[in-house]
Amino acid sequence: MRFGSGAYLNTCQLAAIVAVFVAAPCAAAERHVPPNGNLQATIDAARPGDTILLAPGGTYVGNFTLPVHGGTTYITIRSAADDRLLPPANERISPQYVAQLPKLKSGNSSPVIATAPGAAYWRLLFLELLPNTRGANDIVTLGDGSAAQNAPGKVPHHLILDRVYIHGDALHGQKRAVALNSGETNILNCHVSGIRAIGQDSQAIAGWSGPGPYTIENNYLEAAGEVVLFGGSLVPIRNLVPSNIVIRRNTITRPVSWRDPVIASPNMVTANVMSGGQLPAGRNVYRVVARRPAYDAQAWSEPSVEVSATVSANDRVVLTWAPVADATEYRVYGRTAGATGYWTVSAPGFTDDGRPPAAQGRPEGATRWQVKNLLELKNARHVQIANNLFENNWAQAQSGTAIVLTPRTEGGQFPWCVVEDVVFEYNVVRGVGAGFNILGIDDEAPSQQTNNIRIRHNEFVDMTSRWGGSGYFALVHGRPRDIVIDHNTIVSEGGGGVIQVDGPPIEGFVLTNNVARHNSYGIIGSSHAPGMNSIQAFFPKAVITRNVLAGGSGAQYPPGNAFPSVAEFESHFVDYRRGNFALRPGTDWSRAATDGLDLGAVVPERERPRSAVGDATPAGGR
Repeated sequence: MRFGSGAYLNTCQLAAIVAVFVAAPCAAAERHVPPNGNLQATIDAARPGDTILLAPGGTYVGNFTLPVHGGTTYITIRSAADDRLLPPANERISPQYVAQLPKLKSGNSSPVIATAPGAAYWRLLFLELLPNTRGANDIVTLGDGSAAQNAPGKVPHHLILDRVYIHGDALHGQKRAVALNSGETNILNCHVSGIRAIGQDSQAIAGWSGPGPYTIENNYLEAAGEVVLFGGSLVPIRNLVPSNIVIRRNTITRPVSWRDPVIASPNMVTANVMSGGQLPAGRNVYRVVARRPAYDAQAWSEPSVEVSATVSANDRVVLTWAPVADATEYRVYGRTAGATGYWTVSAPGFTDDGRPPAAQGRPEGATRWQVKNLLELKNARHVQIANNLFENNWAQAQSGTAIVLTPRTEGGQFPWCVVEDVVFEYNVVRGVGAGFNILGIDDEAPSQQTNNIRIRHNEFVDMTSRWGGSGYFALVHGRPRDIVIDHNTIVSEGGGGVIQVDGPPIEGFVLTNNVARHNSYGIIGSSHAPGMNSIQAFFPKAVITRNVLAGGSGAQYPPGNAFPSVAEFESHFVDYRRGNFALRPGTDWSRAATDGLDLGAVVPERERPRSAVGDATPAGGR
């Protein structure tokens, strides 16, 4: 081939030119977008390897869609702040970095970030994602959870959220932070807080219609309904089960303050009698309720303490009370005890001069955020849950159980639904009403059978009635199979027992090397006595050995287990009362397990979950 000045190119030279001008990719670009600039246009124009840089502290309002760009190199959308001002790789973001983070806000009830069908290789880094209007719907949707995502080719994949701060509205909360219905996706080092709703479930992360794999690692995750949820809604791709899920090194929690009513009761209520009214003589009583909008409802406080005033004919009563934070109105109920009449005022004061009540009705119960559990699997396969701190789960919309493994076909819409091959290890679960709810087959419409559940080397502590639950370590029912509960430390003062069981006999049940308080019922099945009577009925071929059931009776259980007093049980730990549940050196539980390890949870330092210290949510619920 002739080229240029008359020189000829051989085959090798021609191949080199083709490699340079045809095969070589374009150099990656940095694309800067100013605050309120056209971010969507920049996203659409980006090419594989590009970085879209947003102004630290700048605001970007819109509903931004990540499109298909055709490459296999990530496009990154991130803060333009100097990396030295931001947390390094593998360190969680926190609200303290907010000045360095661009603010992305929907401006309506639709997601601020969504994905086009088949979108791939996008990374979000060092961003603050603000709540939707009144906290409605999802802040981020990765994949489409509706019937539209009905073929594998439509599923987005290779998506990363790394060091992203996502939060709900201080007053209204937020329905969901991340809807996870994509293929391969990593959520890493993020801070998700203030996700809470009234009268419906809310989640930090929820996925139901994507295949996975998913890695959810080293995040602070806070939500009211279920903090992390897989399954529970329509699955239009036949036989799809979210699979290959890793949930590791996270703090999965909610503030204890969410147990209180959404709005506080009025206090310092006073009733002063003055002349110049039209009240008849007698004794009048009043209660005051504060109200404010929250999510899609009006939140009510508990009624104030009742106050009374004895009046003469033609007097009036002047009521005052301390302002309630965030209240937009107050209802004053009176004049007789149990009265259904009320007046509505916007300021913290009211004068009853004898006018008739403005409306009729009684105070409703105080409004609370809807709380269910910390982790729920309704449709999931091959799940590793390790090195997490789970805390703060109380009875409210459900029974206070922290971890729920219950296949649900949503009325038979996808009978292939299953919960199987789950490993739960090296976790700390504390401040909960009960431990596990493990269901074998959906009791509303048949599902596949829950199987291969391994629960080992976990600490369950402060599992008491003060959280409103039963205090049982596990409810096992509906015929799951192949459940191994091994090497757990279970501290449940005043709980009902250890294992509660119902339904047909369970195959493949192993309970070994655990230390627990027996409490009232130990191992008990429905309509059966504790111990062997229940074991023979529900666990006929079980392996139950080398367990400590403090306060129980050895006569009721298989040989090979230990039944010290509760005081002896407590004495085996380094500092039971201060929550140090490591074994004291040299106890008779040391190296006494079937595998030669100590009894109870044996957690190497490298496997210990990260403490919640330093993860506090800012004032206002953000």
